[in-house]
Amino acid sequence: MAGPIRQRGHVAVVGAGVSGLFYAYFLTRFRPDIAITVYERQARPGGWIRSVDVTNNSDDNSISTPPICFEKGPRTLRGVSSGTVLIVDTLRQLGKQDEVMVLPKQSVANRKYVWGSKANRLVPVPNSMRELIPFLKGTGLAQLAVAKGFLQERKKPVEKDDESVGDFFKRRLGTTALVDNVLSAVLHGIYAGDANNLSVKALLPKLKQWEADYGSLSAMAKSKVGLKLKPFRLRKPPAPLMPEVIEWYKGIADTNMEKLAKELKQYPMVALKSGLETLPKALFQYLSERPQVKFVFNADLKSVTLDGKVDGKQYDHVRLTTNADSLAKLIDNAELQAVFTQLKSVDILLINIYTADPWLINHHGFGFLVPRSAQPNREGLLGIIFDSDVEQNVRPFFPNAEKRNPEASDKDNAIKLSRATKPYHKITLMMGGHYFTGATPSEAEIRQSVCSVLTRYLGVDCGARRFVYVADNTDAEKSVAITPTDVVISPSFNRQCIPQYHTDYPNQRQFVHDTLRQTKISIGGMAYGGGVGVPDCVWSSFDAAAAHSYAECPQEPVLVSQEQAQIEAAAFAEPRATTAADDVASQRYFE
Repeated sequence: MAGPIRQRGHVAVVGAGVSGLFYAYFLTRFRPDIAITVYERQARPGGWIRSVDVTNNSDDNSISTPPICFEKGPRTLRGVSSGTVLIVDTLRQLGKQDEVMVLPKQSVANRKYVWGSKANRLVPVPNSMRELIPFLKGTGLAQLAVAKGFLQERKKPVEKDDESVGDFFKRRLGTTALVDNVLSAVLHGIYAGDANNLSVKALLPKLKQWEADYGSLSAMAKSKVGLKLKPFRLRKPPAPLMPEVIEWYKGIADTNMEKLAKELKQYPMVALKSGLETLPKALFQYLSERPQVKFVFNADLKSVTLDGKVDGKQYDHVRLTTNADSLAKLIDNAELQAVFTQLKSVDILLINIYTADPWLINHHGFGFLVPRSAQPNREGLLGIIFDSDVEQNVRPFFPNAEKRNPEASDKDNAIKLSRATKPYHKITLMMGGHYFTGATPSEAEIRQSVCSVLTRYLGVDCGARRFVYVADNTDAEKSVAITPTDVVISPSFNRQCIPQYHTDYPNQRQFVHDTLRQTKISIGGMAYGGGVGVPDCVWSSFDAAAAHSYAECPQEPVLVSQEQAQIEAAAFAEPRATTAADDVASQRYFE
């Protein structure tokens, strides 16, 4: 999209996930004159964000369990990102400030672990130098090859071309130990992908920049601690907490975003009391009440053309927010189709587990991730999230959001806020990703995998426990009979949910945005937006909505190459005319 949308124009948004909903929301706030039609393939909004309540209908009076909230997708937000700041303020404006919960830095739930292949146990991620040595020993990094690799790293030549994360560190350090034992676990938690197939320029662009600027990572490290001056061109004043484009936000809200960002920076994590799906539900409710917004669910779209036609219907602009596979089937352009088909996504199996009797978690914290060195890994486990630890340690962010008992402990107050009446244990197994072959596991296979994982990684025996299996379907609420000793398991299989940014992805992303800039199409979402996280998608949607609303709005410069900028400058110099038919058609929201 080359510039702002004309007055009283009509916009199509393809996809009612968080990216599509936020783009429609911000565009509605910036430009209430624009009519918006949102197309969604499913029967509900929200995309991968889905919170399912399971109620207990047992006659056993010894257990009183409120609805159990199982997150079937993302569940928490980073507290220090620009996208999270926008999310929190949006919830406040929509009257959902009571839902915003934050996790203090000193909380036990902020503790993170890695499965140590050397120690064959959970190893805490170090928060101090004292914890570093046990971490290195437990993860298998305390070896001569690793130390030698770091000492000789500055002698390695610079490679300007893109490469995988695995190849980058193998080239710089001469060993795969760091990736095998630690970094692969981190990538499992974010991308569910293989470090040998994921682009270092896409995932860790600063590493390639530091290598180019300093010659090595060790030289960069010395510079950072003041042993060597930075290159002059890298000397910059401290960056503001919120980017410059946030100034446009003042046109729709009176929030002091800089102050809000500073307050949120104190907390590493943000959660919503009733589940993360509260966010898309609130956005959908707001948009549904706007006369200029229309939703079309169960939409089986066939084509989108670069001149703004969706299944033959003309729009002034079309915002695409679906995954690359859907984009390849929709877009009516051979070059873009060829690019979209190369961006593959992986499948994730999430297994929610709940016990009313707290016996599952022995090492409290946020959870742990599993590196690729943890073999055998027949279950394809990527990591485990300790949901109950987070829920029982968060607190309201906004003052007076919900009254707290001043005589009770923080944990007791948190249990009250998480809708529980007493401590419980709830975890989520993350499985699959690049380990999956494509077959959907059966109920028997899932039960077997749960027992195997709980025994090996958490050291608990669930053989004598009764499993209550809650199948995943379209029902928003479920009801089962639960006793205090039961283990409730609820799997959900998410197909093609996380894109894998391959080694040529940065160039292809550049090509996609350059190609679309002179058309009536723009693209967001996880595939070609700003990343795979919810805050990343929200920020990309805000940035695009602002750019499509105001001619002077600053846009992300990374999406425009110098060659493309010269082409656009010549194109903008040519006068463009509007027709009388356009003016007549723009007088109504929808035809």
